Amino acid sequence: MPNTLPGQREYDILLIGATGYTGSLAVQQIARHFPADLQWVIAGRCEAKLQRLRESIPAISAGASVPDIEVINLSKSPQDTTSLDNAVKRSHVCISVVTYFTVGEIVIESCVKNRTSYIDTMGDVVLLEMLISKYHKIAENNGIKLIHAAGIFGGVQNLLTWAATRQLAENAALYTQEVVLAMDIMKVSPSKGTVESFLHEASRGKGIRMKTSDPWLLSSIQGADNISTSSNKMKMRIELDLGALSATSITAKQNQILVHRSWNLLQGSHEEYGPNFRYNEYMRGVSAMSSLLTSISQSFLEWLLGFKCVRNIVERTLKSRSTSLLDKGPVVMEAVAISDTETNAGDALRGHALLQYPHGPYDLTALVLTQGAASLLYSSRGHGKKGCLTTAAMAADLIERLRGTGVTIMLDTLHCNSAK
Repeated sequence: MPNTLPGQREYDILLIGATGYTGSLAVQQIARHFPADLQWVIAGRCEAKLQRLRESIPAISAGASVPDIEVINLSKSPQDTTSLDNAVKRSHVCISVVTYFTVGEIVIESCVKNRTSYIDTMGDVVLLEMLISKYHKIAENNGIKLIHAAGIFGGVQNLLTWAATRQLAENAALYTQEVVLAMDIMKVSPSKGTVESFLHEASRGKGIRMKTSDPWLLSSIQGADNISTSSNKMKMRIELDLGALSATSITAKQNQILVHRSWNLLQGSHEEYGPNFRYNEYMRGVSAMSSLLTSISQSFLEWLLGFKCVRNIVERTLKSRSTSLLDKGPVVMEAVAISDTETNAGDALRGHALLQYPHGPYDLTALVLTQGAASLLYSSRGHGKKGCLTTAAMAADLIERLRGTGVTIMLDTLHCNSAK
């Protein structure tokens, strides 16, 4: 992919939250995959941690550019606001890997004000609803892109959905009625930041949590009414090209809302998915009995986490673990796009997208995040839609960049007999 440096500002990339787990992985990915003449800066609260992170870079990649350091405390105080603004306005692209529900808006506000492109991994759709209502139009008017949910949950699903629908549109001139995405079981322990975000979402009142039951929460227009998962009483669905699927993905609702936002954003463009589009997500490799038991246990866990004492116990237990426990197992996701003309008889064409990555979900999140920043910096910053967007807004470029970093993404069109 072309990497023509944009010039004008002092820094190409500002990474805020660099010393956290995902932030440090993002630093490693930048060191491995970005040009040696990259001008970048890493920011956080602790100068000693930032210095140690900076000193580790030559061991990651001998020819990598070494970043500058900025000590930034994220708060609403005039001094801290000025410090953040000074770093943001000197940078072309800001990568934010902070605790979004406490200080995420502070970074977004600064980027919008200073016309700096922005990317994060935020998948909290209730928080995003507020931020979109507050900053989307301003960002549009200021001509900048704010890319949200650029990670393993939300970002990858949006890329595969876009890719599968494009296969169907380009090879068969068909709109998509449904994208079915299957995730193979991932053995992964959540990071401390993930635990904090999960428990924060669980602490919300039932009325606020119920917002996530609206699949079109982040869409400015209402989509299809019938978006049933098509699963049976055991929470299973048999899909021609994906096999036996379990409707027990804990991120299915969140990702459905994020993908549906992309559907909304792409309406009227040459990349639109179709008027009857819907997205459904499943786990693969789960037996029927396990599927039913998992569904029951998830409902029980959601009820249990409504109690503060339970959340405190979970937080103490999970946050005490070392990051060395975080799994590095493979990530496999596969999506098929089913056309809105497909029937239950005869041959049918389907768009197909498969992603495989061997080094675990957190490494993949860091790659999606940093290569998304590369896309903003080198390819798409001044082109296309502006405002609060998803990875679908840069999908073609980002998919090629991810392929160049060791992520396998295979796209094709499937011929299947849909007779049942």
